[in-house]
Amino acid sequence: MNTSRTLAMLLRFDAGYPIHCAKSALLSVCVLLSFAAADESYDADDDTYAGIAAPYSSPYSALDGVALDGVALDGVVLEGAVLEGAVLEGAALDDPDDTYVMPTQATQSLLGGFLPLVTSPARFGQTDQLRQDQNARNDYVWSSTRMRLAPVPEMFGDFFFRGGSIAFGPFAAGGPTVGIPVAGGSRRMLVAEHNRALPTDRVFFDYNHYHNAYEFVTPAGLSHLSVDRLLFGAEKTFWNGLASVELRLPFTGDVDFTDAASGVGVDGGNVGNLSVIFKGVMTTYSDSILSAGLGLDLPTGSDALLNFGAAAFEVQDDIVYLSPFLAWQQRNGCRSFLNAFAQVDAPLGGNRLFVDNRGITPNASLGRINEQTLLHLNASWGHWLWQNDCRFSRGLTSLAALLELHYVATLDDAATLATAGITAGETRNRTQIVNTTLGAHSEFNQHTSLRVGAVFPLTEAPERLFDAELTVQLRRRF
Repeated sequence: MNTSRTLAMLLRFDAGYPIHCAKSALLSVCVLLSFAAADESYDADDDTYAGIAAPYSSPYSALDGVALDGVALDGVVLEGAVLEGAVLEGAALDDPDDTYVMPTQATQSLLGGFLPLVTSPARFGQTDQLRQDQNARNDYVWSSTRMRLAPVPEMFGDFFFRGGSIAFGPFAAGGPTVGIPVAGGSRRMLVAEHNRALPTDRVFFDYNHYHNAYEFVTPAGLSHLSVDRLLFGAEKTFWNGLASVELRLPFTGDVDFTDAASGVGVDGGNVGNLSVIFKGVMTTYSDSILSAGLGLDLPTGSDALLNFGAAAFEVQDDIVYLSPFLAWQQRNGCRSFLNAFAQVDAPLGGNRLFVDNRGITPNASLGRINEQTLLHLNASWGHWLWQNDCRFSRGLTSLAALLELHYVATLDDAATLATAGITAGETRNRTQIVNTTLGAHSEFNQHTSLRVGAVFPLTEAPERLFDAELTVQLRRRF
C-alpha cells in the first residue's frame, strides 16, 4: 500500500479517542521517516520497489502485492513468495539470478512429512528457523484437517465370498455339492468394513447376519445355511496420528450341516482369520484426506471338515491374503460426507485338501484348493440429520444416514482340483457382485457410536451370494 493510504488507515484507527489519535499521528510520522530513510524507489501505480514487479503475499507481513529485491528478512515467514537475491536469516543465495520459491500450499503426509505443490530447489537448504516455521505450519494444517474430519462416520462396508465348494463327482454331474466354510465360514477380509481413511484410536465390535449364505445340494434337494458373524477389532495410531495399525478377529456361529439320508455333513468351526491392517496418510487438504495401506489376512481360522458316506475330508486354512488399498475421506460443508475404498485382495497359495482317515492311517494330501484374486470398490455417501457440536454435550450428539454401493469382481479365472472322485474349487468363473447398504449412524457423548445397516444384493444368482444381510456396529474412540 502507498504512504497516503497507510497514513489514512492509521488516522482512521481509533479516531474517536484524542489520545489514540495523537499516538496514531506520531506513528504516522515514524512511518514517513522510515520510508524517507529507506533508499528505495516506489511507484504507486504498480506497487513496485526498485522497479521489480514480481508480486508476493505474506500472512505475517504488512506488505501486500509488493516485490522485494535485495531485502534482508529475519524471522519472517513468506508464503507464495519469489525472492530474488534475498538474504533469508543471514543465509544469502549463491547467485542473484537464483530464485528461492516458497511452497504456496502443502499437505501433511508420511512421505517426507509434507508434500508441497511447489517444491523449493534442493540445493538451497532451509535454515533451522524456516524449518521450524514450516513444521509448525505442517502440524497446524494436519491438526485442523484431523479435527474437521474426526466426526465423519466410518463406512459400513459389505462383503461375503465363500471359499469354494466340493462336489462328490464333477460339478456338472448334479451330485452332492457343499460349500467349504473354511476359517469358520467368516469370509475374507474387507478393509472398508467399519473403516475410513483417517487413522483413529478406537475399539469396535461388529455383528453380521448373512441370510442363506451357504448352499448344500443333496439328493433331498437344495438347502441353505445362514451365517452369524462377530468381529472384535482395535486400531492404534502413531507418528502423530499419520499412521495406524489395526487388528481384527472374527468368530462365527456353528456353520454345520448334516443330511442323514445321503451321509453328507459339514463342520466349519468357529474361529476366523486374524487380520492386520497398516494404514498411512498420503496427502491431506482442508476437508479431505487420502490414505494408503496394506492388509494381511493370516490363516489362524478353523479348518473345515466334510463327510460323504464313509469318506471324510479336511480343508486346512492355509492361505495368506495380501490386500493393498487406497482410502478417501471427504467432508462436504457441515452436513454431508464421503468415504471410498479401493482394494485388491490377492491370495498367496491355496488351502490344502486332505483325506481324513479318522486316525486309522495318516491323512493323505490331495492337493491345494486355490482361490481367486478379487477387486473391491466401495463408495459411501452420508448426511447428518442432526448434530450437537458442543464438545461437552452428553447423550445423543449426532444422527446420520448413509447410502453405500459395493462392487466385487474376480481378476482371474477359477481353478478346480479334481482328484479321488471329488471336484473342489469355485463353481463360478468370472464373477461381478454388486450390493447396496442403507444404514443409520448414531453418536453418543462424541466418542461412542451405534450403527445399524441393511444390505441388499443387486445381482442375481449365481452372483447373488446371500439373500440379505443385517449389520450392527459398535465403536468407541479414545
